[in-house]
Amino acid sequence: MIADGLVLPLGHYVGRFHPEPFAPASYHKVRLGREVLRLTDDTFAVWALSHGLRDRIGAGRWTRRALLDAARGMPDPEKLLDWLIGDGLVAEVTPGSREAIHFAGTYRIQPLMTGLGNTAAEPLRFSIGILGQPPAVTVDAIGYELWQWGRLDPDLWQVARRLVAVQDRVSPGRQTLPEEMLTGILERLPLLLAHNAAYLDLARG
Repeated sequence: MIADGLVLPLGHYVGRFHPEPFAPASYHKVRLGREVLRLTDDTFAVWALSHGLRDRIGAGRWTRRALLDAARGMPDPEKLLDWLIGDGLVAEVTPGSREAIHFAGTYRIQPLMTGLGNTAAEPLRFSIGILGQPPAVTVDAIGYELWQWGRLDPDLWQVARRLVAVQDRVSPGRQTLPEEMLTGILERLPLLLAHNAAYLDLARG
């Protein structure tokens, strides 16, 4: 349990399934790497909530406390959250910690949706969504770079190192450390995940 750590969902939702036609029982599937895990409705509800509430992302960190506060009324949300963490479908990460580097070396970002670009009115803000519909989310330049190109790197730590190299070329002498860039990446992830603009998968070996 990490008191002030970010809660980050892991894996890609691939749908709700019924084991046989017209069967009342069903389960949800979440893929992580090559493994597909089955979740009950209650467990899936907590996993979905680990993405954060869209109207609260940005107002503060999406932490265990924030999640459990939002989960009031659900059956045993803390027990289910601990199960999801133990089974590798949710992570608690504190940006700036040593454990954050280990986390970043274990997972990679995979984009969803479509890049919609920026506007003349806001050239430093970039939208992501579905063509023909209003943007699902708007992010800054680093968030867009993370979403657009992060999938090419084997893990989030390599994304941080690459973005530092890019920044050094654009702004020589700034000397941003990879650890500092990683903190910025981790702080931006909840906005992308809450709007389903991306998901986190296992790093490429």
